[in-house]
Amino acid sequence: MNQVKEYRKLMEELEEKLQTKELDVQILEAKVQSLEQQTQHLEMVAQTYKDEFTSLSDEHNKMKRAVQTTVKELAAFII
Repeated sequence: MNQVKEYRKLMEELEEKLQTKELDVQILEAKVQSLEQQTQHLEMVAQTYKDEFTSLSDEHNKMKRAVQTTVKELAAFII
């Protein structure tokens, strides 16, 4: 009889520990999901900045070529 009580008590303790572990797992899963969402957001932001940088670089190169052409035309006009 005493062993049955001890067994039940042990089973209850194990059940409580299991529930605690399940909650820990759920919390960790939620954190992982949150981090995955943040990662996706940051990847999108990084791509936006990359695209903007590429666009600005292209525009800079066009302006540089235009200035070079203008300088050459002015030099040819002066000479």
